[in-house]
Amino acid sequence: MEKEWIPQYTEFLKAGDLEGMLDLKRVHFPESFFKYRAMNDNTLDCLKKDRLWMSEVGGFNDPFECSLLLDNEAILKALFSDGTFLVRPMSLF
Repeated sequence: MEKEWIPQYTEFLKAGDLEGMLDLKRVHFPESFFKYRAMNDNTLDCLKKDRLWMSEVGGFNDPFECSLLLDNEAILKALFSDGTFLVRPMSLF
């Protein structure tokens, strides 16, 4: 598997270039993933029923596994920089 794109991805990451990162990800994203599991009754049941078992987020051992990080400053700049998003005072009557 060719990995010459990884240093470029790292540079995009350091620079905060989300678009560059996503473009590289789209091009180099694998077509398939494999998960190796123990062969047991639960695994066989999932295969027979064509189902996928997934844990609830609360059951993960890493509290940051599904955390969402937002750049509030970037969001505010995007919303208010071009003047199309206007805040109007709320009328009580």
